[in-house]
Amino acid sequence: NKPIEKQAVSSSDGQLKGKYHKDCFNCATCHKPFPNKTFYIFDGKPLCAYHYAEANDSLCAAATCGQPIEGPCAVSHAGDRYHPEHLLCEYPSGIPGKQGCTEKLEEYWEVDGRMLCERHANVMIRRAGDSDLDDDEQPVMGSKAMKRTTRFIDLNLGLDGGLGASG
Repeated sequence: NKPIEKQAVSSSDGQLKGKYHKDCFNCATCHKPFPNKTFYIFDGKPLCAYHYAEANDSLCAAATCGQPIEGPCAVSHAGDRYHPEHLLCEYPSGIPGKQGCTEKLEEYWEVDGRMLCERHANVMIRRAGDSDLDDDEQPVMGSKAMKRTTRFIDLNLGLDGGLGASG
């Protein structure tokens, strides 16, 4: 809220709303300076890559990641977005602290809210003792198993929201 008396950061194309002191020009959400002087514009505000991705729903949904996705993106049947290498079978290892199945999912089975590779969906089906099975919908442990397909899209953060550089 101080008057700008010297150099100011502003936008000549109108995407960035307002003028900023150079020292005050930070991410509008976390208020941290921009690494490498690179920022994104969302709703007229300057944002760091993380908060830009959060604002436009392009953070990786994998519990082990949560980082912005730029470029290839895997989208689950529920609309959750992942780095393609992070969309993995959710069959647990059964050993605390040890990762379960690591198969990447393109086609998968949804069973009780989990995304499973075909091998582990079959394990669940055998455990449930179901033998009268269709191709697309099968009763598994009191619920249904649905065959799903991953959709792949390309997210380039700088194209849709406005990538900028200060300096």
